[in-house]
Amino acid sequence: MFYLVAAGGLAIVGARIDYRERRSFLRLFANLASSAVLLFLFAGWIEPGLRVDAGPLVAILFLVAAAWEVSGTVDEFRTALRPRTVEGPPRYAVVAASIFYLPVVVLAGLAAFGL
Repeated sequence: MFYLVAAGGLAIVGARIDYRERRSFLRLFANLASSAVLLFLFAGWIEPGLRVDAGPLVAILFLVAAAWEVSGTVDEFRTALRPRTVEGPPRYAVVAASIFYLPVVVLAGLAAFGL
């Protein structure tokens, strides 16, 4: 359960960074929505009683959320590898956050596909 709370905190910190960097409202909303879907599915993997049987909709939501997270992670890595011209999170923080969040995505996928 600690991991779920920590991953949720990481999603909130990411949203704050996006807000501070004046990213578009659509991007901020998409980041929060994808994090919410993945965290809900992750919680369903931890506690099977929380799983919702919505058929293929759950798998589709997972695939969209995971694709959004992967594209965002690729963008964050590209930004982190550029020469430092603007303030932002340190490079190691981007890598650490990505590694920390990976089990959430994998286990959410297992829950989405009923494994």
